[in-house]
Amino acid sequence: MSPEDQTDAPDDAVDESDESGQTEPTPEPSDLTEPTPEPSESQDSDADDDAADEANQLEKVELPQGSTVDPAGTDDPRFASKANAGAMKRGDLTEAEMDRMAMSTGEDLANPGDFEMQASLSGFNPGNIISDHVFYDGSSMSLSQIKSFLNSKVSSCRSGYTCLPDYTQNTKSRSADQYCDGYTGRSGESAAAIIYRVAKSCDINPKALIVILQKEQGLVTHTWPSDWRYTIAMGMACPDTSACDTRYYGFQNQVYSAARQYQVYSKSSYFSWYPVGATSNVRWHPNASCGSAPVYIENKATAALYYYTPYQPNQAALKAGYGTGDSCSAYGNRNFYNYFTDWFGSTHADACTVPSGTRTASKAYVVTASSLNARTAPSTDCSKGITSLSKGDIVQAVRVTESGKWLQVQTNVGKRWVSREYVKYATAGEAACTIVPGSTTAVKVYAVEVSSAVGRGAPRTECAIDRTVLPEGSVAQAINVTADRQWLQVRTGEGIRWVARSDVRYATAPEQQCVGPNGGVKTRSAVYVVDNDTVGVVGPRSTCDVGVAKLAQGVAVRAHGVSGSGDWMWVDTGTGRRWIPTSDIDVATTSEARCLEPRGGVEAASKVYAVRESNTIGRIAPRSDCSDDSTALVSGTVLQAVEVSGSGNWLRVRTGAGERWIARADVRYATAPESLCVAPNGGVSSARLTYRVLTDTTALLGPRDDCGAGIALSAGTVVKAVAISGSRTWLKVATEAGERWVKRADVDYE
Repeated sequence: MSPEDQTDAPDDAVDESDESGQTEPTPEPSDLTEPTPEPSESQDSDADDDAADEANQLEKVELPQGSTVDPAGTDDPRFASKANAGAMKRGDLTEAEMDRMAMSTGEDLANPGDFEMQASLSGFNPGNIISDHVFYDGSSMSLSQIKSFLNSKVSSCRSGYTCLPDYTQNTKSRSADQYCDGYTGRSGESAAAIIYRVAKSCDINPKALIVILQKEQGLVTHTWPSDWRYTIAMGMACPDTSACDTRYYGFQNQVYSAARQYQVYSKSSYFSWYPVGATSNVRWHPNASCGSAPVYIENKATAALYYYTPYQPNQAALKAGYGTGDSCSAYGNRNFYNYFTDWFGSTHADACTVPSGTRTASKAYVVTASSLNARTAPSTDCSKGITSLSKGDIVQAVRVTESGKWLQVQTNVGKRWVSREYVKYATAGEAACTIVPGSTTAVKVYAVEVSSAVGRGAPRTECAIDRTVLPEGSVAQAINVTADRQWLQVRTGEGIRWVARSDVRYATAPEQQCVGPNGGVKTRSAVYVVDNDTVGVVGPRSTCDVGVAKLAQGVAVRAHGVSGSGDWMWVDTGTGRRWIPTSDIDVATTSEARCLEPRGGVEAASKVYAVRESNTIGRIAPRSDCSDDSTALVSGTVLQAVEVSGSGNWLRVRTGAGERWIARADVRYATAPESLCVAPNGGVSSARLTYRVLTDTTALLGPRDDCGAGIALSAGTVVKAVAISGSRTWLKVATEAGERWVKRADVDYE
């Protein structure tokens, strides 16, 4: 199949293997059927014993030496001269060359079936005799429909003759190639079964094959057909300049070879003298003196008809209907049009007409193409109601064409047809996440009102694909709502997800300032380090102040997405995922990456703790291998806890150097007197000057007068400051016993 279903440019890229590297499973038996052999009497066609194997080489045939151009003025090399055309049909050519040159150039009868015309030739267009959509549709008729049609054309067969509805033969096997899917021989196959199976194998409309049988030999309506009509039933390899090629004798051989040849015409680069989308001179008649006329050839099927029968009807032929025109009239392509329209209707049926013979389908499929067009009919020519599916979309199939090449699936906008070639079977987990039809546009902004809402790839609680946790307070823009109003499709930091309507409420005006990025979100998986103290918020907007999470300088964060503008990053924080400005972070080094924010979540803490032993380390992240910007805490230091990690193994505490994480095992609950020595609520900032003690004083473990634990400092003692309280009334200084707090009023610059 030509890849025309992948949002049209480029069309349909394919990947038939799943994520594990395993190949696509064999299609279900319900998707591929084989006609059952008929219990009719065997009638062998001896000529089929000479059928040749098909060769697939495509080297160009060179004209014999001394060739001349077609005197009728065409570019068809088969008319270079009468002698040359005959030479091209004889045994001096290889079978592959014969295949490529094969054509029915005989002078067709005006009315091989003595048939009364029912339709008008007014719609005949020499540049578009039949559409590609109609001609290359191998599933337009079922076997029973073909049988019924053939029976309807022969009311009574003359005694001693075998008419087409009753014809049977033992068929030969044919190998598959790039043109047809091959053929498995059977005993006693009817003409209807042969037509049906060849049409399916070569994807040529069985209606067209029936019409060619009629316009070449009158076989469909003939009531006393001689054996030779079956021998050269399709006129395949029967030029007007020499005898028919015996390698193509036999009914099945003729039907299969002709159908295959029509595919060769459309796919082989060798056939180039009737190019689609260009004007070519096409003869009126085998007699070169009748001349030719330019025809703008619009499609592959019409070009194929001219390769097979290289004449166009003149005005006399068109005016005659099924009758005889003049001495320069040719009837092959006229009769093809006549019979087709009289028997089957327009040769240009609406490309968006769904063919008969589709069957129920029940499996779920995953889109493998980067972007896949879903159409209202199973044809790339149908451009009505196209909707696009993305790679990874999961769809429920409801119908399949008789050929198994197209699936009708449920999409957001209803049922559409997709090429089977660009989807694979869904796993059990994926099948729970198929697209639900009937959603409508939504425009409101919502906030999560439960402790955590789950965003899913499809509006079903059993769907675990693309699972995203949205913490309480997260704000999201809704874009679609299901028909039952129970699910909303929203934008999140990890892409578009479905959330239960019961888990969200309408956002307040301030919360609406925190809505997710309109420009979409791109996946980003990397670790970054905070350059400057910053905050994460639930929405990528500077006006958002909801769900604030403080991030200290030096903290590493893991990113999951970046806004379409590139200005905001979606990262893990201790309070859930938040948006932070990309200007406040940089790619983390290996060392910095060890200081990641906790992913297991945090809870608020309020107790006061005391350090058990000296050399306890306060870290900017709850990981023992995080050494960046660490702070040493001496035994007895009293600390106010503000958060505890989800594991319970780490506490975030206030220290003289700012908030730090310490191992829970390194601290104990502070006694009541120790609790009076807790670090300042107002925070601290660094200090580095040297001071002299003005009067005898006490250096305390905490910046409070009621903190009883301390050491004496005599007047004149020189100390180095390391920090100053936010109130500017206390200095933290280095002493022989460790860092202690002294009143700023008790010291002066050295």
